[in-house]
Amino acid sequence: MQANGKTMTAAKVPKTAKVSKAPRTSKVTGASQAPKVAKASKASKAPGAGKANKDSVDLLFLEVGKRMDALSGDDPGNAGETFDYAGIIGLLDQILVIEPGNRNALNYKGIMYMGMQDQEQALQCFNAILKANPGDTEALNNKAIALYGQGKAAEAMKYVDKALELDRRYPDALMNKAVMLHDLGKLEEARLYVARYNAASATRQ
Repeated sequence: MQANGKTMTAAKVPKTAKVSKAPRTSKVTGASQAPKVAKASKASKAPGAGKANKDSVDLLFLEVGKRMDALSGDDPGNAGETFDYAGIIGLLDQILVIEPGNRNALNYKGIMYMGMQDQEQALQCFNAILKANPGDTEALNNKAIALYGQGKAAEAMKYVDKALELDRRYPDALMNKAVMLHDLGKLEEARLYVARYNAASATRQ
């Protein structure tokens, strides 16, 4: 995921409803106004509608995964114009119609907007997650990336640090902090965070 010309570590879509991460190289992981999410219809409250809605959400996430798999690379930030950001955002919006506030849909929608270099829309997604759960480390890390993409390095560092306060071995945040420190000219400190990233990544494999 690109931010200020740097490759940063965010998250990528899985085959199910769980969203995880997406690294590459010296990592530090934005489209117009996003459509408003419609409220779930009253019909969704009918008997059996809950399971039907869950099945629909699972199928939509599966379709998102298929569109990702159709690409030659696994990093949206490296896919260029061939990556169907708008199509995937459309699928995620369908999920949010069924389940307003779905954390994984919001997180991945934010990542899609970052891929489009629309950091403001991305921040809206991550802020929605953090409003519900201020301790969501992925959302904190991804918010830092979006802020960094806006040139707000000092503010971005605060959110990376918050993520690391909650999980000091969180690889994505460790690498993103290393990139930010490198950009600030703090090379020795950056190397320490790269070493911490390597150690943390090895234990999570």
